[in-house]
Amino acid sequence: MAIIYGISELPALTGVWLILAGVLGLIVFIRWEMRLEHPVFNIAFFRENTVFRFSNLAALINYSAIYAVAFLISLYLQVH
Repeated sequence: MAIIYGISELPALTGVWLILAGVLGLIVFIRWEMRLEHPVFNIAFFRENTVFRFSNLAALINYSAIYAVAFLISLYLQVH
C-alpha cells in the first residue's frame, strides 16, 4: 500500500519516503516468511520451482502489456 500511494505522491519528497518504506516492509515480510515453518505466502515456490517462477513472470508481462494497451485505447477513444 505504501509503494502504490508513494507512486501517486511521487513528485513530492513524501512519495520517495513512502516507496522506500514500502520496499523495506516488503523485504522484512519476505525474510519473516522465509523463516516460518508454515508461512502464509510460501517464498520457496519462487526459489525452488523454476516453472512456477517463469510462469508468474510471463503472466506479469502479459497483464502489464494488456493494461498498457487498454489504457492507451481508453485515452485514444476519449480524444477522438
